[in-house]
Amino acid sequence: MEQHPNISQVYFIGIGGIGMSALARYCMQQNIPIAGYDKTPHLQSKKLEADGVQLVYDAHRESIPKNFTQKNTLVVYTPAVPKTHDQLLFFQDQGNRVIKRAQFLAELSNSYTSFAIAGTHGKTTTSSMLAHVLQFCKQEPWAFLGGIANNFKSNFVAGNSDKMVLEADEFDRSFLYLKPSFCLIANTEADHLDIYGSEEQLMSSFNDLAQITKENRGKLICHDKVQLNADFTYGKNGDYQLVSKKYENGYQHLTIKNPQGESAIARLSLPGDHNAENALGAAALAHLSGCDWQEVSASFESFLGVYRRFDVHINTGSHAYVDDYAHHPTEIKAAIQGFKELRPNDQLLLVFQPHLFSRTRDFMSEFAEALSMADALFLLDIYPAREEPIEGISSSALLELCSLRDKKLLSKQNLLEEIENKSKNFSVMTLGAGDIDALVPEISESLKASWDEK
Repeated sequence: MEQHPNISQVYFIGIGGIGMSALARYCMQQNIPIAGYDKTPHLQSKKLEADGVQLVYDAHRESIPKNFTQKNTLVVYTPAVPKTHDQLLFFQDQGNRVIKRAQFLAELSNSYTSFAIAGTHGKTTTSSMLAHVLQFCKQEPWAFLGGIANNFKSNFVAGNSDKMVLEADEFDRSFLYLKPSFCLIANTEADHLDIYGSEEQLMSSFNDLAQITKENRGKLICHDKVQLNADFTYGKNGDYQLVSKKYENGYQHLTIKNPQGESAIARLSLPGDHNAENALGAAALAHLSGCDWQEVSASFESFLGVYRRFDVHINTGSHAYVDDYAHHPTEIKAAIQGFKELRPNDQLLLVFQPHLFSRTRDFMSEFAEALSMADALFLLDIYPAREEPIEGISSSALLELCSLRDKKLLSKQNLLEEIENKSKNFSVMTLGAGDIDALVPEISESLKASWDEK
């Protein structure tokens, strides 16, 4: 509480989201009274309730707990909440201070040495890696993560130092609230074009983030393919260099070198070039913050990954089942590439749930190309999230563009039965950022039983 004397209490609108729930846990750690609203009960909101947080699931202003209706309540909301939300309007009309999630995160991080991880892809894995590396090196960081890091079993890490790891989210330009001490930009590929309008506008926003970092006298580190003027680069031709990699005993063995020419071996259980690059970026940040290079490299062997980032649920001699959050064509390609590196002889059945009508529209041909890398495809309907349908944009239209022959459009209701019927000669991967994860436990149990019988 002493660290934030101007905050009396906080009410979160959309408290169960992965970013919002981490902020709520930080407030709990600081003994700041909190309560919140969410649309429906789910994993993070249920955990908060179990820890004594008062939650409501009715959007009307009358459901706000009476002790949080005062003007001294700071209100934090997620961009997913509509501007017409009754509770949001109540606090705005009353004159409370009402701010976005990103703005609150920025204000909390200003009193720390902050490490901001930015990029279209890889933010959650890289930030989780960095939090783990710093912890391994006894730096005891705070961390706000965009997923559940398996090493911490949480999206929030309560630290005991002045170091804070956080994701710099490009959605609605929210990362421009930050004033990071260190900033990593992993990639600047087009996404969220419903917000930016063009790839050029997205790139301009990343450039603004770079300028904020440098004006704040922070250190900017970029992947060597990112066209920004950085203090340090990382990659195959970067200041921090991935010299070589090979697979051995289920690990990527990465030879990495720092700008001083010191080499080390990092052993990583996650497959794929993208994860090798994520690890190199995290290693570079930790080294720049003062950690020993050899100790940094040794830390990766105990990194357990992130929930729904290449989550291996089954891995036997004959079959495997992997689930991943991938929802952009580049991420889908990386996930399939990683799978084929691990199991080059398997036939892969891919189950994909597209996320957002606008993203499907903007990358229709790229999605078709990526999905066609599989040997068989089950395609679900588009998960709309915050959007209304767009005429002519559908999963059936996407399926038509996919070049593989073995493809099928399915409903979630029929998916389990269809996977069971198909799985005899295939390994399985489920991908998507919608609600497909709710089916993963059933799919996993069904495949275990099915494959055990053969």
